[in-house]
Amino acid sequence: MKQYLINRSVKLASRLCLLLLFTVPLANAAPEDLTLPCTGGSVYTFTIENGSTVNEDIFAVPAIAGNVFWELVSSDPGCTVTNSPLGQPESYTCANGLNIVLPSNAPDDSVASAEPVLLTANPVNGLGSTLFSLTATLADGIGATTCQKFIEVDVVEPQVPFDIVFVLDRSGSMTSNTSAGISRWQALKDGVENFLTTTAATSCSGSRFGLTLFATTDLANSSYPETLQDIGAGLASDVMAELNHVNNNPPSGWTAMGQGLQDGISKFDDDTRTRVVMLFSDGAQNRSPMVLVGGTSYEDGPDPGTDPDPLAPGGTGLFKVITIGIDSANAAYHAILQDIQSANNGNFYSTDMGTDITVSLETAIDAVLNTCSAQTVAKYSGTLSGPTVLPAFNINRKVEQLLLRLSVNHTLKREQMNELLSMLRVQKDGTDISGFFEHIISGDSTSTALLRTNFHRPYPDSGSIDSNGSYVVSLNRPSATPLPKDLTYRLVPYSDDHRLDMKWEINPAAPRVDEPFSPQITLTWLGKPVTNATVEAVILKPGDDLGDLLARNPLTVDPTSADDADSPGGQKYARLKKDPEFLASLLPAEQRISLTHQGEGRYSGSFNPGDVSGIYQVIFFVTAEDESFGRIQRLVSESVYTRFGDIDMDNSSVSATVRPPTGAKPGGITINIRPIASNGRFIGPAQGNAFTVSGMVIDNVIDKQDGSYILVLNGHPDAEISLGILGDEIYKGPASDIGAISMLDKICKWFNRLGLPCWLGWVLITIIIIIMMIYLMVIRSNHS
Repeated sequence: MKQYLINRSVKLASRLCLLLLFTVPLANAAPEDLTLPCTGGSVYTFTIENGSTVNEDIFAVPAIAGNVFWELVSSDPGCTVTNSPLGQPESYTCANGLNIVLPSNAPDDSVASAEPVLLTANPVNGLGSTLFSLTATLADGIGATTCQKFIEVDVVEPQVPFDIVFVLDRSGSMTSNTSAGISRWQALKDGVENFLTTTAATSCSGSRFGLTLFATTDLANSSYPETLQDIGAGLASDVMAELNHVNNNPPSGWTAMGQGLQDGISKFDDDTRTRVVMLFSDGAQNRSPMVLVGGTSYEDGPDPGTDPDPLAPGGTGLFKVITIGIDSANAAYHAILQDIQSANNGNFYSTDMGTDITVSLETAIDAVLNTCSAQTVAKYSGTLSGPTVLPAFNINRKVEQLLLRLSVNHTLKREQMNELLSMLRVQKDGTDISGFFEHIISGDSTSTALLRTNFHRPYPDSGSIDSNGSYVVSLNRPSATPLPKDLTYRLVPYSDDHRLDMKWEINPAAPRVDEPFSPQITLTWLGKPVTNATVEAVILKPGDDLGDLLARNPLTVDPTSADDADSPGGQKYARLKKDPEFLASLLPAEQRISLTHQGEGRYSGSFNPGDVSGIYQVIFFVTAEDESFGRIQRLVSESVYTRFGDIDMDNSSVSATVRPPTGAKPGGITINIRPIASNGRFIGPAQGNAFTVSGMVIDNVIDKQDGSYILVLNGHPDAEISLGILGDEIYKGPASDIGAISMLDKICKWFNRLGLPCWLGWVLITIIIIIMMIYLMVIRSNHS
């Protein structure tokens, strides 16, 4: 560290055009009066929020006998004097909008009192860093004593507190087990504990948290307050007490997601603040009010689309929704979650095969709010059977905190977790710094703990450390405390960095098969583009198209009709997930693409999903190195649901049967359809709630489990209807005409398959007919 400071000082000195570094403590003033030792080579980095004013006592000289003369020297383009008449404050305006005012000059151009240096950040000029040297010279009548410091002032975004509400599914399906052998509810609890333990350690002061658990049963919390609560050290234990209470009253009821969202959003009480909703649902919504396709509104009443109520609240503050789902065969389920986040400034995450609910919540930490939350640096996992040394990771300069979150697959007592943490060692550039970390454990029993160090803050008997460097973490099993033999671990380092900003997205937000989509990420450091980064996107592509696989698989299950049960096609999928051969066909394949810099810190690439619809995981790996920020390493991710293609109605086996009125039952039509996309892939079973009809009322949708459906529509058979799947219109016209196709239309379709437009096909047929007629006339003429 000492060598680093010396090297850094030499670079700053050259930038400031200083020919000589000569620093001695001020006479009659103890070094602690200046906070930092006035020694050669020291560099002080100071942070000021954009738009704020600070009287910085660190630069003040205590009241002493004699006069003090101040001098500021800055680098090009540097800071220029704006007002320096004798007896007035000497004021400097710097390139990035930072204003520096030195203590008032006395009539003899000096000052002998402990007046501070005044720093002001001009919000109009934005973020940035200013380098300068500040010299104080004491003339005490005997001689001159000079103290010079190199100052680096960073103007950063204000740390604005935010409000966040968790809207969590506690419907009956949450009692189902994951393949890991624990219930979805337990996996969700573990993820919530991980999230809140980490977030509470990094959130901006004044941030608040709220909780809504939704089902068709009572939405009221049993112990956690209904109003927003300050985020503090006890947040995780308070929320876990509420979630553990559910263990005594297990999840039940239907998936009333819309009702849960409305309840959660109603808890926001200040529309000028940033408001974040974290929505988790393990299945398709099945009770009104439903969130409509597009993710901007709810249905109002039994007829979807009638006077829809807006989802997003009003106000001037940012509103965003982060959605988390699980593996499912239901396209509408994924599409709605993706639409909600896309329409509301959010992010979408989905688990892999339904087993990583905990990991999805962990991944979503990065999406909460960059300026007030932790950023993921790396991820490690494995079985803890003995000494384990993890690969190195890098932390950049000026990071406020480094957090290491350790989670295990068993609930441990506090003393067991303490023993486990005592075996964890951290090295920075080869030096053991474990003593700089404090241990944070929530509750008397837990599966998660946090280790935290604050950089640039002195620790008892340890001094302080700088963040920039390479870190290695090692783990081991304690010998004194018995732990489960099958103990697995997950360790995630987080950087609490308020200078690096990352914004990532998938464009388009709702891609389709056979159409490329683009992973994009924008990086800025103190508001300036990072142009020298290396960015790679690892894309996990499903092994095959799930809908098509399910449609072609001959298995038929006897579906249950229990509360909150999945569709028959969904239950078929659940059964097939126990078949290793079927699962193997879906295992994702890893593909890597390099993202290229497009300008202004934006990096993008292109990926073609081919003909496979489903959930794709996109993981961004970011590395960059620069003198201004050192070595940056980050990892963020996003899920994207790639939708099936356009429906080919001619090959979808469509037929319609008219139903006359019988007694009290209205008439209508019954449609049989097995939708297939234009690329030859069946959309598959479990898509019943993806069908929409206007002009008639859907009375029932029967999922036949092979990708075919029976739609029972009530209304006049000749009514003009619009039939859609997942928001796309696939038929418009009289209800009774659906499935009917004329011979002329069939001939046109045949032309199209040959690559010919319909008109050209008819022209060719006409020419052929004319040629044949001429030929026949010639033959007849010769015979006569």
